[in-house]
Amino acid sequence: MKIYLQNIVKGLKQFSESLDKQTMLINKPWALIDSELGIQKLIFKKDKELILSKDGKVVIGKWDYFPEAKSLLIDRGNDKILCNEAYIDDSILVLKLDGKKDDFFILANENNIPDLDAYSYLRKLFYTKFGIQNTSLVGDINLQINPNHNDRIGVDSLVTIDDKDAIDGYYFTKDGLQKIVIQDNKIAQIFYLKKYSLGNGDFIVAEKSSLDSFDVGSPVTINNQYIQDAKYLVDNGNLIIYIVENKIAEVLYLNEYELLNGNKIVIEQNDKYEFEKGDRVIIDKNLAPDGVYKLLNSSKIFVKDGFLDKKDITSANKLFLYIMIIIFIIIILIAYFAAKS
Repeated sequence: MKIYLQNIVKGLKQFSESLDKQTMLINKPWALIDSELGIQKLIFKKDKELILSKDGKVVIGKWDYFPEAKSLLIDRGNDKILCNEAYIDDSILVLKLDGKKDDFFILANENNIPDLDAYSYLRKLFYTKFGIQNTSLVGDINLQINPNHNDRIGVDSLVTIDDKDAIDGYYFTKDGLQKIVIQDNKIAQIFYLKKYSLGNGDFIVAEKSSLDSFDVGSPVTINNQYIQDAKYLVDNGNLIIYIVENKIAEVLYLNEYELLNGNKIVIEQNDKYEFEKGDRVIIDKNLAPDGVYKLLNSSKIFVKDGFLDKKDITSANKLFLYIMIIIFIIIILIAYFAAKS
């Protein structure tokens, strides 16, 4: 604990105020929890008088400040200690006993830190100043994540668990949304856990490397248990997941399209947003008969053996495409002649 506190104080030193501004010290309810877990209160008076109180018993001492050494002399009546500034702000005084490497004398402003938990205050301040993210994990432990070389929280970020070295392995966030793989005190991978209802009270949980897409080969579980080969209809019937040996083998998006004649078809697409040749075409839960189908947007698709054989984009889309090509050519020509001139 002393070593960790020493590292925190060392890091915060650049943000420290100084007792040169004695108004930070005077007439404030400073307190500390001593080795006997008793609360000692200290009030530094303007005339250098020091009031010390514990369990209702008061001792009158003295204090003095030496700006040239940034040191505070505290006369507690029965002894005198010389403390050097380590970290100072309106809420906390971290003083280091002169001549001691890691012997700290920490006072908390009772107005600002009512619970007098100086350690938690310093830790939160350190996290804030250096952009460290504190994440709660399953098992009532906390993961501290430092920004990586791109000043971002994520893969390659240095981590600690409860402010100590992290054991290699994977950890689940308490909110159930992420699985974090840690190796050599760094984040090696992050999986986003997406839950999909099967409609019968069971859930599939897919481990995704991004929030927006599935990864073939990613592990999946049902009700936190691994499963064998299966096909599942999820996401309110809009998605089919094929699972082989507890991993995603294929994902199909079921998109519904309206035809010009008022009927509807469903296309099982590999791409979420666009159908392609080879996609399965369904009408009334059966494979669509061979033929040409005109969609409401004037596109035409050609179906053979129940699968999309080819497609024809709409006239409007063709016109838009032609216009974009012409605009692109004009831009190139303008840039060319501008360069020549």
